[in-house]
Amino acid sequence: RIEEHAARYRRLWFVLYQGSFGPNAELKSWLDENLYPAGGEWQGDTLYLAYAVPPATWTSAPRDDCFVHGIRLKSAQWTPTLDSSGVCAVSLIWETEQPVPDGYKVFVHLTDGQRPVAQHDGVPGAEARPTFTWQPGEEVLDRHGLFLPMDTLTKGASLILQVGLYDPETGQRLLLRDGRDAIELGVCTVR
Repeated sequence: RIEEHAARYRRLWFVLYQGSFGPNAELKSWLDENLYPAGGEWQGDTLYLAYAVPPATWTSAPRDDCFVHGIRLKSAQWTPTLDSSGVCAVSLIWETEQPVPDGYKVFVHLTDGQRPVAQHDGVPGAEARPTFTWQPGEEVLDRHGLFLPMDTLTKGASLILQVGLYDPETGQRLLLRDGRDAIELGVCTVR
């Protein structure tokens, strides 16, 4: 049923009573492996999730962006055009040169050059691969979905796609070795 809906819709929402425990564990795992997490929130004993279903066209770019503490973005792939659904999907491959002592979150922003228009923040690997679990040399797949507000979709507009890491306790962004606090991956165009 989910695959049928994913073929028709770009935005999917799920309500999981008791989250990913018990019978929901297999479903949550499938969602994380096949779709792009766009948000999640616990309310009481119920987990509310949003996922992006990407359009077919992708742009790929090998990367070699290194943050302090040896965290490296090795590659990125994203949907370069935004259709009327306002959905953007991003796939990142991370690696670390050394053990990471802290648990950083990844942020993915689409900006108009001044402010974020859409964003997704999360623990890498759909909350399953905190940075402190990464082993040196291991590649970690990290997916993100972004939903643009429909009223911001101006045909022909170009939005800048940025990614980075931050400490969730302080909000302090992790710096790249060259002093920047975010990586500019490229541009997404509204068609």
